[in-house]
Amino acid sequence: MSVRTREYYLSEPIVGLGAGFFDSIAHQNKFGHNGDVGATVETIWGEGGIYVYPAAATIMQVSSSDVDDTAAGSGAQTINILGMDSNYVEQTEDIILNGQSQVATVNSYLRVYRMKVLTAGASLWNEGIIYIGTGAPTAGKPSTVYGLIEPFKNQTLMALYTIPDKFRGYVVQTLFTSSVAKQVEAELYVRPEGGVFNIAEYTSLISGDVRMPHKVASICEPHTDIEARASAGGAGGDVSCQFEVVLVRLP
Repeated sequence: MSVRTREYYLSEPIVGLGAGFFDSIAHQNKFGHNGDVGATVETIWGEGGIYVYPAAATIMQVSSSDVDDTAAGSGAQTINILGMDSNYVEQTEDIILNGQSQVATVNSYLRVYRMKVLTAGASLWNEGIIYIGTGAPTAGKPSTVYGLIEPFKNQTLMALYTIPDKFRGYVVQTLFTSSVAKQVEAELYVRPEGGVFNIAEYTSLISGDVRMPHKVASICEPHTDIEARASAGGAGGDVSCQFEVVLVRLP
C-alpha cells in the first residue's frame, strides 16, 4: 500500500481534511430533518417551530420519553453531548440516562448542537425521544427543549450550528430535500454575534432536492449562528437539510 505524502493531501484538500492532516482546519457536517413543516417558517429539527437559543450558558437536564432508556434498560443507556460553553468554546460530556427522570449536566451550555447514543441495551436504539433542555419535565419532556434524539435514530437531526471561538467558518455546500409533492421554500440563515438572523440562501422545490455548492465559500465569523429553515404550502412538509462548514483557526 502506498504512503500518502504531504503533497498528496495538499492536492486533495478534502481528503486531507477528513484524515486530520491539517492542524488548523476542522470540518462540520450538519444535517437535520423536520417531518411536519408548517405553512409558516420552521427550523429544520425534530421539535418543530423556530429554534430558541439559550440566553446564557446554563446547566441542562437530559431525559427520555421512554422508561427503557436507562442505565440497565433495553433502550439507550448512555449518550454524548456536544456543545459550547459561555465563551463559545466547544465542550462535551457523557450522560448516564435515567428514563423519564432528569439527569443534570456537569457543564453549563450556551449552545447544544449534537447528541448521540453511545451505548444501548437489547434494542440497540433509543426507544423514546431523548431530550436536553431546562424546566420541569412532563413524561420526560422538559418545558424548554434545546435538542432531541428522535426514537430509533441514535443521534440528533438538527440543521443548526454555531461557529466556535477563534475560528472562522466557510459554508461550502448546502443541500435541501423534500419528499412531498407540494411547494417547499427552504432557506439558510446566519446571525452574527449581537445581530439578527439574515437570509443567506433561498430555494424552492417540490418533491426532490436542491444542492448548492459554493464555488466561493460563504464566510462566517466566530460566534455566528447558522440555521436552516423551511415552510411548506398547505403545511405537512417533510424537509431535510445538510450543510458543510470548513473551520479555519484564526491566528
